[in-house]
Amino acid sequence: MYDCIPFAVFYLAWTYLFGRLFEILGCHNEAGSYPNLWDVTRYFFDTFENSIGNISNPKYYFWSSTLNHNNYALNMTMIMLIWIVWFMNQWFIFMILLNFIIAIITQSYEQVMSKKTIVTYLYRTKLNREAAAIIQHLLGESFNKGMFMLTANSEAKVRDDNEWCGFV
Repeated sequence: MYDCIPFAVFYLAWTYLFGRLFEILGCHNEAGSYPNLWDVTRYFFDTFENSIGNISNPKYYFWSSTLNHNNYALNMTMIMLIWIVWFMNQWFIFMILLNFIIAIITQSYEQVMSKKTIVTYLYRTKLNREAAAIIQHLLGESFNKGMFMLTANSEAKVRDDNEWCGFV
């Protein structure tokens, strides 16, 4: 859980940055998607949706509506810049950062699986203590405190090199 906090801060910062870039470049953001929200928030949510796989093309109505006017080179430059930023957003946030979160989750899972044996034996010893307390309560003074009953089964199948074998 705590492994993901730095990633989440980094991810949200990049999502905010790309949302602001789209707003500065003049991308059109439909208010119908997120009514009653500020423009910054709508751009953030649009960028976030693109980053998690709900991909939509950028809309640049302002720049395409003025293509026939005197500033043709400026309009085409801005449209190309919008597409470059959009591709950078897709590549960086969707491809790179989501692969990082997969790696972080896999590493956390491997850490949990490596502690599985220790935790299993901790719970078994706790269960033995509880069983001894119950037996002592039921048998009273006739219970031999030096006697312990240890049970184990071979439910865990671990390879010789203790490597994670995947989901079982």
